[in-house]
Amino acid sequence: MDLVAVYPALKSLWTVWLVLVFALLVFRALRPSRRAALEIAASIPLRDGEGRE
Repeated sequence: MDLVAVYPALKSLWTVWLVLVFALLVFRALRPSRRAALEIAASIPLRDGEGRE
């Protein structure tokens, strides 16, 4: 077996791996325990010059 014969299987596995990582990141970010941290991060662009000198 050479790399050309294995390439389609590796390409499919890579796609599955990336989808699983993406789903894990979305799940981790949207857990209810992270709500406070996400609300703080979401309000950063709306702050008027806090922390600037």
